[in-house]
Amino acid sequence: PDKLAGTAPGQISLTRMREGYRVHELTRQTRIYGCLTVTMSVHDRLAAATHTLRNRGQDAIVVPLNVQGEEIPPIIEECRSLGMVAFAHALPFSPATMNLPLLEDALEEWV
Repeated sequence: PDKLAGTAPGQISLTRMREGYRVHELTRQTRIYGCLTVTMSVHDRLAAATHTLRNRGQDAIVVPLNVQGEEIPPIIEECRSLGMVAFAHALPFSPATMNLPLLEDALEEWV
């Protein structure tokens, strides 16, 4: 867990946003990839994927989307309306995620 005062459980600290996700480098052209998850344990892997994409010259970021099962379809729809370009998941199998790549498969494709 983040030790930065003022960061609530489930929130990403400013330090992690700057260092892990490099939010200060985002532009209108930045491609946003989302990963549906019910746990915070994927943050380090997604931050590493973001760094790899940036180091390979891609203007992209991979962000976690913490969800519960019934939230998945509306979350995907809303994020797509905001311009997110791809999704993966680190969730148990469900009909709502059956057409989304698994996190491991997506990371191989993205990086």
